[in-house]
Formats: sequence, structure tokens, C-alpha cells
Amino acid sequence: MKEAPVSLRGTAIKYGMITAAICIVYFLVMRLAGFVNIPVLRFFNYAFLALGLVLAFQEVTHRIHKHRIDYLQGLGLGFLIALITAIVFSIFIFIYSYFIDLNFLTIVKPNLPSYNGDLNPYIIGVFIFGESIIFGVVLNFIIMQFYKRNLGADNEVEEEAEEHRHHSASKI
Repeated sequence: MKEAPVSLRGTAIKYGMITAAICIVYFLVMRLAGFVNIPVLRFFNYAFLALGLVLAFQEVTHRIHKHRIDYLQGLGLGFLIALITAIVFSIFIFIYSYFIDLNFLTIVKPNLPSYNGDLNPYIIGVFIFGESIIFGVVLNFIIMQFYKRNLGADNEVEEEAEEHRHHSASKI
């Protein structure tokens, strides 16, 4: 049976939503444990984002090609994952701070020394979005270096033949 073609948009939505869900669950656990006032712990969200990017690249490269993805396609896929994650997570934080936990902003404000303005749910949502998208783009560029395909067309044919020989030999 032939596999269905990979939809990069569908893959981005899938892994963007999974990553956002992991970030949300992590946030809720941190809030229940009373650790949201420790700013350095929020950087685990970026480890989760990196994991989402790697898993998406693994899925795409496995289904398209055994170990590489076109560079621009990979950058686009990673950017969409970071964008979806940033949008969903920042909307969640906005809703959480505006409707669910009105005390949340007073807890995190002392840990934002570089921000002297009035902190509100809109501002915290924008901060979360900006930070998430910036880290996501940087992580995407770093991780994509391990998955990119940058061989010329001549070498690609040889590479495909070598993979086919290797795959056939491993079945024996």
C-alpha cells in the first residue's frame, strides 16, 4: 500500500498544537506547584518547542526521504510550528490571566525587571507570543541544519540508490 503524501501544513498544525498543549500543561503544573514566580523555568517551554520541531522533521523526513528535507520546506515547516505554538500558548496565557487567575499578573510582575509599565493580560500575551516566536525561529534554524538536504541533483540520485541498497540489505 502506498503512503499518502505528506502535508507540511497538516504536519505543522499537528505538531504546533501538540507543542502548545505540552506548554499549557507544563504551565498549569508549574502554577499548581507554585513555581510560576521562577522565571528561568519558563525556558523549558523552548525545550518542548525544540522537541516538537525535531519530531515534525523526523516524521516528514521519514515519509518524504529517509534522512533529509529541502531546506526552505523545513524552515517553513518549523516556522509554522513555532507560529502556531506561539499563537495558541499566548492566547491561553491571555485567557488564563484575564478570566481564570486574576492574581497571576501580580505574581509574575516582580520577575519582569526590564518591564516598568502597567502589566495586563494583553501585554503578557504579546510578551509570550514575541518570546515564543523569536526562540522558535532561532531553534528552527539550528535544528534545520541537521535535517537539510543540500546535495545537487546528481548526488541526490546516487544518494537515493545508496539508500535503496541499504534498505534492501537490512531486510535480509
